[in-house]
Amino acid sequence: MSTKNNTQVKDNEKIINKPISVARDELVEKLVNAANESGLPIYMVEYVARDFLNEVSRAAAQQAEREKQQYQAELEKTEE
Repeated sequence: MSTKNNTQVKDNEKIINKPISVARDELVEKLVNAANESGLPIYMVEYVARDFLNEVSRAAAQQAEREKQQYQAELEKTEE
């Protein structure tokens, strides 16, 4: 697979990677639409958003810890 300017080519098939800013904007739009279509009063949407943020924060912390451990393990392999 070759990569050039955020475009990947695999088995003669061109794959264009979505920029993070575009993916972020799409996520925000989907979340806003979901909140609007939920039928919940805004104060309930706020509670749901807080719960969602807590879950995302927990997952991000776990991912960061896993990445740190993987990095340390790779460093240890190179020292051997």
